[in-house]
Amino acid sequence: MRLFTLIVEYDGGTYISQYKARSATESLRRWAAKEPIGMRIGKGILTDLDDPLFRERPVELVGVKRVWSTSGAYRKKRISINIVETSEA
Repeated sequence: MRLFTLIVEYDGGTYISQYKARSATESLRRWAAKEPIGMRIGKGILTDLDDPLFRERPVELVGVKRVWSTSGAYRKKRISINIVETSEA
């Protein structure tokens, strides 16, 4: 298991949390299931990881190590999620 830090920007707020997971996508699923903002948005995220809201799963950024990003919209507001592999457990 690896430790991931999720930095979520939505509706003027920035939300930061950490989860142990096997992948960036799994850490996003854990966030969506547990965090208050994630639970509000989470049902859609969990469904939409495989659907149109998130047009792509978290994508590893070029030029930096262990950083992924994804974005989409929820209730017509942009949501941006950056995931950083903080360490290996």
